[in-house]
Amino acid sequence: MNQLLQYLNINFSSCFKVYNLCAEKSYPSMRFPSFSAFPILPGGVPTLSQIESFCKDAEAYLNEKHRNVIVVHSKFGKGRCGVMVCSYLYWCFGGF
Repeated sequence: MNQLLQYLNINFSSCFKVYNLCAEKSYPSMRFPSFSAFPILPGGVPTLSQIESFCKDAEAYLNEKHRNVIVVHSKFGKGRCGVMVCSYLYWCFGGF
């Protein structure tokens, strides 16, 4: 985690927000300038409410400043991250 934090600070200053999707492990949010948790069990799927909340939050954060980026994290970075990132892209292009 230290390497990730160092990379983000060097490349994005404090213009990043971390979204943790892990239900099985939490991270100290005080280490990140901006942090949100949307706990989803491994192999599980997010609720529609979680998807909507994530999309609204990510959209608001990204619209604050042109340089803002989001980092979406889960244990393996495939299932839960894939669902949420694809949902956000669908949200952005008028799907929901």
